[in-house]
Amino acid sequence: MKELTKDNIMRVVSSFLQEWDASSTRRTTSPTRPNGWQPPPHGLIKIKLDASFYHVNRQSFSGIIFKNNGLIMVVTYLNPSVPSPEMAEAIACSLALRLAEDLSFRRLLVEGDALTVILKINSISEDRSDICPIISNIKERNRSFELITFMHVPRKMNNPTHVLAEVGKTFTNPMVWIEETPPAMKEAAVRDKLWVDPPN
Repeated sequence: MKELTKDNIMRVVSSFLQEWDASSTRRTTSPTRPNGWQPPPHGLIKIKLDASFYHVNRQSFSGIIFKNNGLIMVVTYLNPSVPSPEMAEAIACSLALRLAEDLSFRRLLVEGDALTVILKINSISEDRSDICPIISNIKERNRSFELITFMHVPRKMNNPTHVLAEVGKTFTNPMVWIEETPPAMKEAAVRDKLWVDPPN
């Protein structure tokens, strides 16, 4: 894994976002519903993701949190021309995995509250829905990681990420926070005591 300094992370993320703009698994598990906040097991990076979707202008905003035993990075990103909420969630997942790959993260626990998308990613059957190209891309990208697990979590356990996706609509450009969070997300995290102060 690359040394996680702010400069290194920002360099990789900036390069990635430029590429994403231009181009605009070895192991999976069945979705489960944990009862409370759980820090990632040793050596794993936890990725929490969500997306907000707007029918009128067909835009979505991805909210992604990268964590180990502490906060690493928070990202929001505007996605234009998105036809459905399911597509928005799948795009957020694809974006998160591409970032993880570029940052040389190799062991991931990915959490999201879009059950349909998590089920499709975990399914061994070929997806034939309108989001099948992105689901196929996610499954293909899984091979880049030593270990990757996709888990569904209830919305109430994903509130800081949901707030982050909503915050994204206030920015016209991608936003990245390293070892910090936007104020609105901090307020959501404070309300979710287990998220910011997990049990020992």
